Amino acid sequence: MRKYMTRRVMLGLLAFALSLLSLLSLCFAVVRIDFASAQASYGGGSSLIESFLSASTAESGFDLLSGNSKILIIFQEFSELYHYRFTPDPPPDFSALAVFSQVCDIVLLVASLFACITAACWFFLWKDEKAVKSIAIVIAVLSVIYLVQGLVVSLVLETEWQQLLKEEAGSSLQFYGKLFDTLAYVPFILVMLFEAVFWLVYYKWKAAETPVQEETAVAAEEKEVTPSRRDAQMQMFERLRMLKQLYDEGALTEQEYEEQKMKLLGSGE
Repeated sequence: MRKYMTRRVMLGLLAFALSLLSLLSLCFAVVRIDFASAQASYGGGSSLIESFLSASTAESGFDLLSGNSKILIIFQEFSELYHYRFTPDPPPDFSALAVFSQVCDIVLLVASLFACITAACWFFLWKDEKAVKSIAIVIAVLSVIYLVQGLVVSLVLETEWQQLLKEEAGSSLQFYGKLFDTLAYVPFILVMLFEAVFWLVYYKWKAAETPVQEETAVAAEEKEVTPSRRDAQMQMFERLRMLKQLYDEGALTEQEYEEQKMKLLGSGE
């Protein structure tokens, strides 16, 4: 009983920690402007470029829940201005990217909150371990979703930025280096570490409990079968005694007695 309670406490705490970590992953930057490795110089004193360079340097999942990303909006305007001034190609539209991020973060927020509530309810109310297993699987999927979101957003913006780098030759604008990256891989790594601990605890303790459960089942089966066998033997002996009594009284011939005795002994094997 003590081992069972320790196992239950460990699994409950790990499931809740995974759920909470999934919720806190929304604090990590989905997209970030990396000014440490990128610089820009420009001529003409463009206020748009100044606003772009002074924009929010990082936006997390919580920042993108509203669907209004300052980085996307400023970079959209910056890209439109650049395309208007230096290239006839139409500028890209980042509105779908904003919707994609918003949907991913809403799903992650709702699912993480539901997982936290489920973990707490399982610890106090439920006994079936399928609930905590489901939580661990869902959290792993959510961490992958957040990682994919960060990679997609940062790669799409970086691709457009690199396209501007190729087209800027001969213009008054000069761009250098990689600009966009993501920190969505950090919560993914943390979740995977907690997932490893969770499944290690689950399968290690489950393997330790299996032999005990099998021995208990065998003992219970023997306890149930032994009395029934004993009763069958007592009934067979009682019938043999009655047959012998009938034979001694002359109610049965020797041949009939032997036939009935053989039938009883044969059915008792």
